[in-house]
Amino acid sequence: MPSPSGRFPALPADPGKTHPLDCSKIATLEIIQMMNQLLGSTGILIRSVDGKTTSTIKETRDKGQNVGIIPTFEKIFRMYHTVLTELSNGILTITINRPDKLNALNRDVFSDLDKVADEIRDNPAIRSAIITGAGTKAFVAGADITEFNGLSKDEAMTLAKKGQDVFFKIEQSSKPVIAAVNGFALGGGCELAMACHFRIAGDNAKFGQPEVNLGLIPGYGGTQRLTRLIGKGRAIELLISGNMIDADTALRYGLVNYVVTPDELLNKAITVLSVINTRAPLAIAACIKSANAVYDETKNGYETEINEFGACFVTEDMKEGTGAFLEKRKAIFKGK
Repeated sequence: MPSPSGRFPALPADPGKTHPLDCSKIATLEIIQMMNQLLGSTGILIRSVDGKTTSTIKETRDKGQNVGIIPTFEKIFRMYHTVLTELSNGILTITINRPDKLNALNRDVFSDLDKVADEIRDNPAIRSAIITGAGTKAFVAGADITEFNGLSKDEAMTLAKKGQDVFFKIEQSSKPVIAAVNGFALGGGCELAMACHFRIAGDNAKFGQPEVNLGLIPGYGGTQRLTRLIGKGRAIELLISGNMIDADTALRYGLVNYVVTPDELLNKAITVLSVINTRAPLAIAACIKSANAVYDETKNGYETEINEFGACFVTEDMKEGTGAFLEKRKAIFKGK
């Protein structure tokens, strides 16, 4: 079977095999496109070191889907339909890529975010993640309203449940996921940002839940998370007025942790996560789990904290951390 471009060898669909591929003179984007054609649209991983692209490709199977891997690359790109991903220094940057629709959430975006959340959980190379939007106008300007037309009550509830399930998966991630909010974060976009563990905003960001203007309410957890984050009075005012707030107001309300210029947004997020990534991964996961327990009516947060505190005591990371402190050296955590 010839390759799509005619310049590359065909890859047999044989899991576990390693196939040589000389990509030394091919542009990285071309490699991605070629690999995507060879392996299908289910997603690929590509990595690069020192600009060198000569490597081997190892095919694996992930839930029955082909994943091509070039193991010597520094950055990882996994191909989805509506999001772009890039992994560098343990930080996965996830860019919702529908700029012509202001990155509006539709079924494909939810499906991709669900898969990305699984990738964050399952890929040990990922220590933390950033979610942002393509372009400068919008993080996510809301849901794709065209998909609402003709829905029955039951279908609408199913849609809301699907969105909530995806956002719960992000919120409950054991690895930090932060939102880098550029431009509009409205409706489902605000809900997505609030599902992240915390938020950093560009000074051009606008937040709001304008669903009442459509005769609706937030369906992806917005009424709950907004109330928890900024308090009942402020939340209800925003929910029933449909008004937007700017980045400085969001900072004052406690909705975001930092406000920076749009040009500084991703660098700020990377800087914050680069520090977090030096800390003990299991302790980070325990902090997230314990903090989330505050809002889980089925759990006693104090008991969760006690249990997680005890669990940390039997980890190699705890021994490394306390040993490094006593020996006055930098700890090297392995997440064990």
